[in-house]
Amino acid sequence: MLVQRILAWLRGYVIIRIRGPRLERLLNMAVSRGIYLWDIVRLKDGSALAKVSLPGFLALRHLRRRLNLQLGIAARRGLPFWWSALKKRQMLLYGALLFVFVLYLGASFVWQVDVVGNKNLSREQLLRAAEAQGLKPGVWKKQLPLERLEKQLLLQFPQLAWLEIDFEGTRALIRVAEKKLPPEKEVAIEGPASLVANKEGVICEILVFSGEGRVKEGDTVKPGDILIDGVLTPPVPTTPESPPPEPKKVQAQGIVRARVWYEAIVETERELSWQEPGEVIGRKVIVNLRGHSYTLWQWENNRSSVPRVTAEKRRNPLPGVELITVEQKQLLTRRKQLTAAEAETLVREKAWQQIASQLPAGAEVLQKSFTLLDSGNNSTVKGRMIVETREPIGELRRIE
Repeated sequence: MLVQRILAWLRGYVIIRIRGPRLERLLNMAVSRGIYLWDIVRLKDGSALAKVSLPGFLALRHLRRRLNLQLGIAARRGLPFWWSALKKRQMLLYGALLFVFVLYLGASFVWQVDVVGNKNLSREQLLRAAEAQGLKPGVWKKQLPLERLEKQLLLQFPQLAWLEIDFEGTRALIRVAEKKLPPEKEVAIEGPASLVANKEGVICEILVFSGEGRVKEGDTVKPGDILIDGVLTPPVPTTPESPPPEPKKVQAQGIVRARVWYEAIVETERELSWQEPGEVIGRKVIVNLRGHSYTLWQWENNRSSVPRVTAEKRRNPLPGVELITVEQKQLLTRRKQLTAAEAETLVREKAWQQIASQLPAGAEVLQKSFTLLDSGNNSTVKGRMIVETREPIGELRRIE
């Protein structure tokens, strides 16, 4: 059906009005002779409107005489009639061609430069560097050596891992990806040093490579306690007259692991609330043409005090033309009352997240326990989580 309508528009068709008492007879005879009529509408005055092709209309004229009916043309549609009317208005045709040419010419230039993908590197820095290399509004696209521009910008900003210049209509997009630098390592301590505890725990393993161990398995230590001493105990003098030897200082090396306990107490509301967009209360359509913005249509609800959120959609229906639809939606607040099981699960997850953020690399979780506590009211849920780990707790401290 759609293909037939497209072909009918290309070949041209007419909308006819038929009047007379033998209207149904005409329609039946048209069908029997292969004359295709569509979109037939019966009017209140007894007449009918229908669409028919140009050859079909000529054939209907002969049937109209036989049935003594009135047949008239209400409208002409299709490409032949449109072209015939256009030829009579040559200035309109030339104006349309000129408009298309201006659009095509305008699309050959860059009217806006933007940056996508930058995080730490500022947008203004990239735009200034691109402008210095020739990429700026008003420049002809074909004059831009994109490969050279990309290489120059990459050399200028070593913190970039990748850079690409692309065009979306009249907008030049500088797409970048920044390098992910490894975290800064702790400055290595040179010279004599002792290995001390950096947190409280119970020693469960100690292996000394250099230095002297000052703790054993089962000992409880607190931050700052010496685990492996870098000051070696001097040997006993062989004779009473011999001077006491100077203690030797080394850099302590070894592995010390301890059992460490973490605790988190979390309280949360039984009623959750969040916000989400609702009905549209404002809309604006903007067209960007050759770097200038024009508002085509704007509508806004008078509820000015209603909280709202704005969303923007961009599309390029024609080269050099950008349509921007800005929608304002009412910001709705949703609420949900949690069941006892849901609230307990939420408190448990929050407590674990709080403890997990404190665990160092290499920590092995041995045991987790969770207990609900009395929050003192029915609107909140409170809980305590205790996590036991086995982890290295030593850090070097320089010996002065």
